[in-house]
Amino acid sequence: MHNNLNASIRLRKFLHKPLLSMMKSTRNFDLKLLDEENLKKSIDSAIYVVNHTNSHDIPVASEVIAKHHYVLLGKQPLKSIDRIAFCLNGVIWVDRKSKASKAEAKRIMVEHLKHRTNVLMFPEGTWNRSPNKIMQPLYWGVIDIAKECNAPVVPIILEYTKEICYAKIGLPIYIESSSDKKQAIDYLQNTMAAMRYELWEMLPRLHRKEIETDYFDKILQHDVEEYPKLNLEYETSVVRKEYEESKNTFAHLGNIKPSLQSAFLFNKRLGQFTRNYTQTVKRAADNKRRYAPGKGHSACLLWGYPKGAAPHLAHDFAKQSVVCYTLCRRCRENAVAAGEGKGI
Repeated sequence: MHNNLNASIRLRKFLHKPLLSMMKSTRNFDLKLLDEENLKKSIDSAIYVVNHTNSHDIPVASEVIAKHHYVLLGKQPLKSIDRIAFCLNGVIWVDRKSKASKAEAKRIMVEHLKHRTNVLMFPEGTWNRSPNKIMQPLYWGVIDIAKECNAPVVPIILEYTKEICYAKIGLPIYIESSSDKKQAIDYLQNTMAAMRYELWEMLPRLHRKEIETDYFDKILQHDVEEYPKLNLEYETSVVRKEYEESKNTFAHLGNIKPSLQSAFLFNKRLGQFTRNYTQTVKRAADNKRRYAPGKGHSACLLWGYPKGAAPHLAHDFAKQSVVCYTLCRRCRENAVAAGEGKGI
C-alpha cells in the first residue's frame, strides 16, 4: 500500500508543473507575493492554510506554494475541466456535512503528510461572504492533523483588487502536541485575521462618500457569476457555527421577581435596548481581546512568532465602535482605516 501511495505521489509531482502552467495561463490579473521568504522556512511537508473568498483561490494558492501539494476539497458541483485537473494534481474529497467523511479525509491527509508531501486546505470551509468578519470561524481539523504529523501550518492570505491579487505568506506555525485545541485554533484565526488586516492597510485609502452603497454586494454577485456551478445555499450552510454565550449570561434574568423596583426591566422597548447595547459592548470586548496587540494569546502554544508575542493589528479595533468595525469589511480603505472614524 505504501509503495502504491509513493508511486501516486511521484506521478502527481510530475504532472504538477504542466498543470501549474495551465493555471497561470487562465489568470487575468497580476499576482504579487509578500514575505515570500517564509515559504522557504518549511523544508519538509507542510499544511498550507488559506482564506477563501472566490473561485480563483485554489489556482492562485497553488501558484503561490509552487511545489506539489494535495488539495482538500469539499464535494460540490464543478466544471469538468476543474474536476479533471484536481484529480490529476491530487485531491482529497470531503463531504463537509458528514462526520465520517471528515474523519476519513483527516486520515488520508495524515497519511500523505507522513509521506513527506504537502496539503492545501481552506479552514473556513467555504467562501467568506460575511460583510463584517475578516475571517470566518476555522474548522478544528487542521490542529489535529498538525499535532499528529508534527507538520508546520503555513498561513497564506489572498486579497484581490481589480488588477492585482496580493498573497501574504506568514511564518510557519508549529502546534505542540500538548497545546489546547481551542487556544491553537483561535491563535491561527487571529494570526490570519491580523495578516489580512495588514494587507488592507497597504491598499489605497478611500472615503466612504467615494464608494457606492452597494459596492460590497456587487463584489459578491460578481464572484458568484464567475462560477455559476456554485451552490450558494449549500455553501452558506457549511460555515462553522459559533455558539454565543449570551443566553448563559442572561439566564439569571429568568429568576427576577416582578416588583416596583424591577418593573423597568420588563419594559419591552428598554429590554430590547439593553440587549442591543450589551451585544455591542460584548462585540467590542471581543475585538479588543482578539486584535489588541499583546492580549488574548497564549505564550506557550506555537513557534513561528517569538514566544509571548502575539500577531497584532496596526489599527486597534477596540478604539472604534462596533458600527465602524462592521463597515471595515465593506470598504476596507474607509475612514476608519484612515483613523478618521468617529464611532457611534
